[in-house]
Amino acid sequence: MTLSARPLENDERDYLLKKRDELDEYKLHLPELLLTFGWAGLCLAGIPSVIWIVIWRLTGRLDGLPWHEDQLVEGGVYTICALAISYTAYLLALDIWQTKRSFQKTMANLSKEFAENEVDEMHFRIEEIMSLEEPEHHMRIYLMKLKDGRVRVRYDYESADTDGKGESRRTDFAISHEMRMVHFRHLNEYLYTCLSEKRRKPRALPLDLNPKDWPEDETWLEAPWDEIKSQYGA
Repeated sequence: MTLSARPLENDERDYLLKKRDELDEYKLHLPELLLTFGWAGLCLAGIPSVIWIVIWRLTGRLDGLPWHEDQLVEGGVYTICALAISYTAYLLALDIWQTKRSFQKTMANLSKEFAENEVDEMHFRIEEIMSLEEPEHHMRIYLMKLKDGRVRVRYDYESADTDGKGESRRTDFAISHEMRMVHFRHLNEYLYTCLSEKRRKPRALPLDLNPKDWPEDETWLEAPWDEIKSQYGA
């Protein structure tokens, strides 16, 4: 089973249009969000230090400290404070720049998908499924054994516990015996469609491994299925 190229179909075009609309909506609020979070971060990091110094100066407490008697040491303290605030401002500016750059890159790749009007498609049959649940956010990870022996890894990001209930969230993450996988080349995203009746997902096993040892999302595992099951405690 290999990926084959073909033109976009209506459901895939709708997927891209929805994503573009979400990005357009995000674009309207991006400057406001960056300004809000950037200013808030700068205030949290820098302004308390300035207020602390001013209060201690006005109350005369700084005058009673030994380092105040040495102008060189006093200048060093103020310099360190200034550098700390400047470094915080630099980190915030860098974060803002990276966010805007990521946004622009995604928009550009989305435009390329429409212009190229082509995706890679693959049909496959799933024989067995393993469900894993990571301990911190209770997100589900599915390992799907295909008929040819390969194992596909998929993360159900929406299942993560964002409400603090201590359990996975119920989602519309569907798996069937026969599935179609579409790859958007420029966005490097995948869209799955069930081609047969949805199948029941197995009970999740605890994923008690260091995150660096987790299977990566949207990848193939080439190891034998029995070895994979043993690795994750099945």
